[in-house]
Order: sequence, then C-alpha cells, then structure tokens
Amino acid sequence: MGVQRGAADASALLAAAGLYDRGFAPPPAREPAQAAERARIRGGGSRGLSDLRQPGHRARQAAGVFRRAPGGDPLLGDDRPEPRADTRDDAALRRRGHAALPRRRERRRDGRRRPLTPDARVAELETRLRDHLRTALGERHLEFAERPIRLTGGFDTQIFAFRLAAALAAFSGPLILRLLDAHHDPTRALRERATQNALADLGYPAPRVLLATADVTLLGGAFLIMQRLAGQPLPKVRIGAIASVLAGFQARLHDLDPVAFLRAVTREGLEPRSFTFDAHLAHLADRASRGRLGGLAPGLEWLARRRPPRPEPRAVCHGDFHPYNILMTSAGVTGVLDWPHAIVADPAFDIATTLVILKLVPLDIADLAAPLRWLASAARPLLVGSYLRHYRRRRPLDREKLAYYEAAACMKALVRAGELRGGLAGEPAPNVLFGSAFTERVLSRFRALTGITPTLPPAALPVA
Repeated sequence: MGVQRGAADASALLAAAGLYDRGFAPPPAREPAQAAERARIRGGGSRGLSDLRQPGHRARQAAGVFRRAPGGDPLLGDDRPEPRADTRDDAALRRRGHAALPRRRERRRDGRRRPLTPDARVAELETRLRDHLRTALGERHLEFAERPIRLTGGFDTQIFAFRLAAALAAFSGPLILRLLDAHHDPTRALRERATQNALADLGYPAPRVLLATADVTLLGGAFLIMQRLAGQPLPKVRIGAIASVLAGFQARLHDLDPVAFLRAVTREGLEPRSFTFDAHLAHLADRASRGRLGGLAPGLEWLARRRPPRPEPRAVCHGDFHPYNILMTSAGVTGVLDWPHAIVADPAFDIATTLVILKLVPLDIADLAAPLRWLASAARPLLVGSYLRHYRRRRPLDREKLAYYEAAACMKALVRAGELRGGLAGEPAPNVLFGSAFTERVLSRFRALTGITPTLPPAALPVA
C-alpha cells in the first residue's frame, strides 16, 4: 500500500532561545563565579562534578521543567522553559570544536546516538542518483533544480520528490524516485514500469515511468523514476466522495481491455502467466513455504480446493486499490498509484481486496486529523455499503465469489504478517500496518469466511 506524501518545526524553540536578544526581557546578570567558570572552560579546562556544584552555578534544566512566573502562584508553572544564560557560549565553543563541552543532544532517550548532521544516507543517495542520471541521460553536467526530499507514505518503499535542471523534456517536470527496500525482488521495479506504462497507454491515470532498473548496486535497491502527479490522497480532498470515486475509478480500470494490457507487458519482456490469479496463489504458497509458515497451510489448501472457475471476460485488477492510492485535486482525480500487485483476474478479486482494507485497517494509522478519524470510524459500515452500491451500478458482483476472494486477500495479508514476525521480510524499520490490530482482525475475518483458524509465529515483544 503506497502513497506520495517531514522535520519538526524548530521555530518555537529558536524563539524561546532568543527572547533576551529581541528585548522582550532584560538578560539576568551573571554571577562572578559563573563568568570565571566560562572563562576557565574557554581556556581548555575541564568541568567536573564538583565544579557543577559550586555556589552560584545554576544546574542545567530539562526542557520540561518550568520556572514560576514572577508574582505567580508556586503551584502554577510558567508556560515556557527558562533558557540557560550560557547557552550561546556553549554553542560558540562547540563550533570551534571544543572537546570540553559535551553535546547535549548526542544521544536519544533510548541510548542510541542522535545524528548531528543531515542524514548521510540521503546525501549519498542524492550524489549517486545524480551520477546515475548523468550517465543514463547523457548529460555530464546535470544538476538538481530541487534536491531529493523524502516523502511520507508507503509501507515498503522509500519515496523522494525531486526536479532536474536543464534536463531532457521528459525529465523536466516534477519527478518521483520510488526506491524499493533491499528485501524486494529487484525485478519488481521492471514489472511496475511495464504495468504503469501499459495502463497510461490505455488512457488510465497511472503515472508514467521514465526510468527503472533492477540493479541494486546503484542506490541500494531497485528503483523507478516516474512523473510526479499533482494532488493529495483522496481522503484529504473529498472525504465525502470516497465511495463514489473509489468505485468509479475501479470500475473504469476493470473496463479496460485485458488482452491489450497483456500484449503491452509482454512487449516489455514479462511473462503473461505471471499476471494470473493462479500465479498469485502459487506465489503466496511459495512465500509461506520459504518462511516456514506451516500454520497457514490449511488456509492455503482451502483456497486451492475452492478456487472458482476462471471467469471470462477477465479484467485488469490493481490488487491494492484503496483511497490513499488515489491522488486528487479540486478539479478531480489526477492519478492512481502503487501497481506492484496488478494482475488480470476476476474483478471480484480486486473488489474483495479493497473490502479487506476498508473494513479491517485501523484508522488510527491513517493520516487524518483526530475528528476525521472518529467520523470515518463511525461511518465505516456506511462507506463499505455505499462503495459496493456504486460499483454494482457499473458492473455485476457475485456474492459467493466475493467471499472467496476476500478470504484470498486475507491470506495475502497473513503471509506478509508471518514473514514480518519470522524476521524474513528484511524490513529496516517496524511495519506500521502489521504492528497494529490489523493482523488480528484479518485472522478473525479469515476464520469467519472459511471456518479455518490459521496460526502465525508469535509477535515480537516491543523493546522497552
């Protein structure tokens, strides 16, 4: 599941640190002992525990400890921390590389070191990306007009926005770098390129991929560079129109010619059979086997036995169609994102996958304001019902098939959860979705649909 969507605003802290400079209040007079102490440190002397306890030296205060406002009640704290008078002296000495002064932000609360410079990995990625584009585009002096900026969103990829200066026409607009994590099959980038460009050629609003490579040595993972589409995720623009927009653009996708789509991806060197539901089930079974997820075997066998006959005609299915994969402006939908799971199958497969997302994903992980999350939670059953009604106005749906494919969508989520719990997914950071209540909800839903209770490895305990 993926989206195009970083750093805390330090203006309030800077304002607090500069109160005295701007004349809001006179600076407190420094005691002679404190002035002597500062002079001694400038001279290279060390500061020991006994020095900190000398009379006249004020102990350092944590940002959360507030002084009492003048004339105020002792029980009421002031609404801002009292800045240390010697803060600027400390900073000046550190700029000169003075070793006697410890860096107060050198470690996080969990004991790990806090970076003191911009993220070196992003800086390295920027350099390597520029060098690769110079080679790929034949532009020896190519530079960034806008340097890569990490966007939030996406559970299993890193997304950066950037712009090139004086590049070829196709690369002259806003661009997106979609960098796959190292545990992904690198050929996924080539599959996404073929899928998105085939859909764009068929008139569907998928972002066109300009460059893709499976070479993980260039940036640390396979990647794609594509057009950056205008807009924001659908819920942030028209939350009241989610059901109609979602159903309308999904039905429009299912109306595309699947044969033309398969011909297009075949021309890109991909095997058409890899885009079938049978290949999807076989891939799930293979992942479960490699991950030693024996507790999912009964569920996978149930899916194999109950497999519905292959429908005709089939349709192009997104495989992860949800509101946050739809970009929109006030003028309308600008694009549909995140295509690694696309296959040609029964449209009910795509609808069922969307239903699992709409019904089971916890709203507390959605990028919505608290009042909107509450509203969406209360209206969730209405949203699901409205979505199905809007879709049925365009295309028919078989309830029995829908239940089967919903179980298949649950199994896909359970395989992923099992990989994460078994430590086989190779993720560099905890997965927000599968660290939520989503996994337990999916287990319950699969049991309700099939009568089978799958088991997963135990979840890792959170680190204190």
